[in-house]
Amino acid sequence: MRQRFFLFLFALCIIPSFDGFCQGKTLTKIDVDSIYKKGHAYFKQADFENSLKTLRVALFEAIKIKNDSLIANIYNRIGRNFQELSENERAILYYNKALQYVKKTPNLDMEQTILINIANIYVFDLNVDEEKGFKFYDKALKIAEQINDSNVCLTINMNKAWSMFDRKKFDLGFPFLKYVNTNFAKHGDKDFYVSVAMLNGMFYSFKNDNQKAKSYFEKGINYSDEIVFREGKHLLFYAYSEFLFKTKDFENAYYYLKQFDDINTKLYNEKKIKKADIEGINFEIDEYKREISKIESEKKIQSQELKNSKIISFLASIIAVIFGLLLFILYNGSKNQARSTEKLLESNQQLIAAKEVAEEATKVKSQFVSTITHELRTPLYGVIGMTDILQDEHKELENNPHIKSLKFSAQYLLSLVNDILKINKLEENAATLDNKEINLFQEIEAINNSLSFLVEKNNNKLKIIFDDSIPEKLFGDKLRLTQILINIIGNALKFTKNGEVTVLLSQQKIKDNFHFIEFKIKDNGLGIALEDQEKIFHKFVQVGRKEEDYQGTGLGLSIVKKLLHLFQSEIHLESTLGVGTTFSFVIALENKTSNSTQIESLKNKLPKKENYKILVVEDNKINQVVTRKIIEKSLGSCIIANNGFEAIEILKNQDFDVILMDINMSEIDGYQTTIKIRETNIGIPIIALTASSKDQIKEKVIASGMNDIIVKPFEPIVLLQTINRIIKS
Repeated sequence: MRQRFFLFLFALCIIPSFDGFCQGKTLTKIDVDSIYKKGHAYFKQADFENSLKTLRVALFEAIKIKNDSLIANIYNRIGRNFQELSENERAILYYNKALQYVKKTPNLDMEQTILINIANIYVFDLNVDEEKGFKFYDKALKIAEQINDSNVCLTINMNKAWSMFDRKKFDLGFPFLKYVNTNFAKHGDKDFYVSVAMLNGMFYSFKNDNQKAKSYFEKGINYSDEIVFREGKHLLFYAYSEFLFKTKDFENAYYYLKQFDDINTKLYNEKKIKKADIEGINFEIDEYKREISKIESEKKIQSQELKNSKIISFLASIIAVIFGLLLFILYNGSKNQARSTEKLLESNQQLIAAKEVAEEATKVKSQFVSTITHELRTPLYGVIGMTDILQDEHKELENNPHIKSLKFSAQYLLSLVNDILKINKLEENAATLDNKEINLFQEIEAINNSLSFLVEKNNNKLKIIFDDSIPEKLFGDKLRLTQILINIIGNALKFTKNGEVTVLLSQQKIKDNFHFIEFKIKDNGLGIALEDQEKIFHKFVQVGRKEEDYQGTGLGLSIVKKLLHLFQSEIHLESTLGVGTTFSFVIALENKTSNSTQIESLKNKLPKKENYKILVVEDNKINQVVTRKIIEKSLGSCIIANNGFEAIEILKNQDFDVILMDINMSEIDGYQTTIKIRETNIGIPIIALTASSKDQIKEKVIASGMNDIIVKPFEPIVLLQTINRIIKS
């Protein structure tokens, strides 16, 4: 402290007056920037004395022309000088001043640089507040990601790795080094290649991979000879000497330690430090003078204000009276506020109670949806499966229109159930469209057959007009298009009696191999009043419903609107009460080469009557029959267990290639059965068969030890492919 005091007095004697800088003309921004760059060049040469001298002049001129960006830059460079001189408190002082000015500018690049410099002090120099330093790194990293500065991202990760390695926390520092190694070649600045090589050498030295460590150290040293001197070069020599000492190469260890010492002495010799310290004091004196100048300016303003003291006193009296009135008003207001707060707390309690009731209702709804999922999908699996068995075992029924209508209706019902359960996904636009082959004429005919009972019930005629220019085969989401048509045509038939419903398909245009098909469904039924035409697209709304006439959920047209949104289309409605209604929409369907060859190729890849032995654990008799028929047709033999306990007993005496496990069984569910099987037979693959949503049970299925999930009802091809894949793997 005494030495610092004498240096301060010495500086007061020898430095020019602060006012002396004011002589001469005002410099331009380009002139000041040139002075700054000169000071920066001195810094890179480790000439801290001349760097500080030059930056001092640049700072004065930058303040004079009020250029905040230049001021911030200069303060930052001053901070770097003091950081190199191990004057950490001074460095942080000037870095903070740099931050104050840079926040007045849009210069995010400079802001992130200053934050990194502050972080480096806490992490490397102060060596006491690593966590605080990392917070500054993270602030800089956010800016770097915002402006897409990959170089700064690399620098920060390199510094984090370095700080961890300095503390011998190599495993914690390795992820940061890994990031640098991965991205350096693509984005890195070659100027810090020496540091990257040194860090890799330190890491592999820690891992005792001496060959790799030596290779990295030597690469860094070779590269350091080809570039202008950088700050990290002497640190590389020091790290390499430590490694050589560790590997008992004492001669070379001493050589590189001396290299480090020579550079360190050159950079930081006592004479240079003392001169630079004087320049640092000069900076402090300049800052004091600036503060004094600011105080004098404020003093002049205060002097001017004192001349108007009578007016000020008068105004103060008025303000005091007003303040008293305000206090009185505030007092009354606080009493009213207390009463309002009490009422608000009471309302909040009511809201909390209502929220708890709503949450309980949501929970009950969720449980109900889960139950409905299982209860609907389970019988549908039996209907679809039994239809497939009838077609397979009775070839004379393969083309029977009643069987086809039964299967079509069951599949449509499954699609409808799925979409009702996924109505939230539709509202969030989370659903996606399939792209499968569609024969529009056949689809319309199938819908006609499926709705024939409704046509006969209301004594209607269903007329189909099909544009001959529409290709026979197009591609799009067949199930969703079918669902749209069934909803609209079904509504038309329900609300028309002794009348006619016309379905008209016409091609509007062709663009980029897409055919834009207009679907128009027209009826001469009840019609819809103008005030109700918007309501019918809302969920659960049924306009003019009579219990004995019109049944349904009220979801149909709401789902139609959401599905058409997926097709990037809109529904149009024209209706007159008592005259009839017309719905129309346009959907683009792609015309491309049929993928039937691909489907045949996929089928050919299925196993040809494999000789697998499969255990099916299922308590539903119909589902047992369906699953057995599918397996015995293509995969081998099948044994049925009616519940989990029976399955466990069977497994004690027989071996199987795979187990198909129903989840919901009465005596013991599929999860518990699987856990007990895994206790004695770890290797056998187990596939869950469930009518529940896959997303709801996935984690529980995996936790219990099952290998995969198939949701019922499923296509036979899905079951065959999954079993074959699981067994083969």
